[in-house]
Amino acid sequence: MTKVAVVGLGAMGSRIAGRLIAAGNEVVVWNRDNSKTVPLTQSGATAAETPAAAARRADVVITMVSNPAALRAVTEGQDGVVAGAEDGTAIVQMSTVGPAPVQQLASALPSGVGLLDAPVLGSIAEAEAGTLHIFVGGDDEAVERWGPLLSTLGQVHYVGPVGAGSAAKLWHSRAHSASLTRSLSTCSRRQPWEARPNAGATRSSPASIRRALRSRSRRRTPISFSRRRRMPICG
Repeated sequence: MTKVAVVGLGAMGSRIAGRLIAAGNEVVVWNRDNSKTVPLTQSGATAAETPAAAARRADVVITMVSNPAALRAVTEGQDGVVAGAEDGTAIVQMSTVGPAPVQQLASALPSGVGLLDAPVLGSIAEAEAGTLHIFVGGDDEAVERWGPLLSTLGQVHYVGPVGAGSAAKLWHSRAHSASLTRSLSTCSRRQPWEARPNAGATRSSPASIRRALRSRSRRRTPISFSRRRRMPICG
C-alpha cells in the first residue's frame, strides 16, 4: 500500500485524492480550508495539520494548487512540504504553474528527495473518471517508480526532465491540440519519443497525444515506463 499525501483540495485535488483512496492507497490530505478535508476523511483519508506533517507521513506528496504563489506557500517555510519531506520521499507537482516555479522548487529540495513535474490536462469530469492527460517531467528512476501510481489518474505522457512537463502543458494551452504537433516538430531538439507499450497501450508520440486529446477517450490503457525515448519539447 502506497502512502500518498495530497496537498491542495480544490476541484481537482479533491478528486485526485478520491481516486487514490478508491484505488486502495493510504491517503493523507491537507487544505488551507480544513472543511474540504471532511468528505475525504469520511472516505478513509487522514487529515494533516500542515503540509509538512502531511509529507512526513507519505512516500509521495502530490501538490495541486492554483498558482505559483500558492505553490510556494505550501512548499516553503517550516510548515511546508519541503520541511517535512524525508530521504526517499518524492514530490509530484501537478499544478499548472510553469517551468520557473518548478525549477525553484527543485532547487529547494534536499538531497534524497525526488521531484516529478506532472501538470494535467482535463477538468472535473476527467479527474473523476481517471482520464486526465498527465505531462510528466523527471528523471527515469522517479518515472519508473511513480508512473504506475499516476496511471490511476489518467494517461501518462513522459516528456523529459523536470520542467518539461510544465513546458508541454503550456505549449498545449497556447497552441491547442491541432497546432501542438506542428509546434513540436519545429523544435531544435528533434529526438523522437515513444513509449514501449504493454499490450493495448498507446504510444505517446506527438501524433498520438493529439489523437488522445481530441478523442478524450474514457478508456485508459496501461503504459510501460521502461526504455523510453523522450518526446521533443521546445525549451
